[in-house]
Amino acid sequence: MAVYLGLASTSLNVLGNIPYAVEVWRGHAKPTLSTWTIWGGLDTLRFVAMFWAGIISYQMIGSIIGILIILAIGAWRGMLVPWAKSDGFIAAVIMVGMGASIHFGGTPWWVLLASLIAVTLGSLPMFWKTIKEPYSEPLGAWGMFWSAAVTQFLASPDYSFEAIAVPVWFGTLMTVLMLTIVARRQFVEKPPALVLATA
Repeated sequence: MAVYLGLASTSLNVLGNIPYAVEVWRGHAKPTLSTWTIWGGLDTLRFVAMFWAGIISYQMIGSIIGILIILAIGAWRGMLVPWAKSDGFIAAVIMVGMGASIHFGGTPWWVLLASLIAVTLGSLPMFWKTIKEPYSEPLGAWGMFWSAAVTQFLASPDYSFEAIAVPVWFGTLMTVLMLTIVARRQFVEKPPALVLATA
């Protein structure tokens, strides 16, 4: 059962990029450049670390490709939320810290903790944008990402801290994001450019 749940988690995580990319193409979603760039950078660092350890993570490959597609479509359609100066500082700190922890062979819990902190800091620009523009994030795509985190948690072999920390924290962040989208849409009028949005 754990194997099938793991496959489901990988599929949902990769396929969630498709509705997000479609909404960006249609002009109904505005990806935050700094957040998606930071997430892509972290996935790349994790992939490299796993590759050095002799492990090929197809989930990481799919995630990296999905992020690149979303950013490319966002840039092409002019839908990217610009990079702020403070975002650059956050990104630099995150990448240097994560790169150093992996390169110098930090203990698993330290690398894991650094990763969770990095993901949280990298998410802040998107959360701030979503509070101001709740219709700029597609709820359906985030529902798929959330489902991926839940199935990854259920697929954990032993429910140790190392096994469940990432899906639990990702699921928590996505829950807060989706609740923010739903709550803020009650008070913010849908802008004319997003009238036809499906999520």
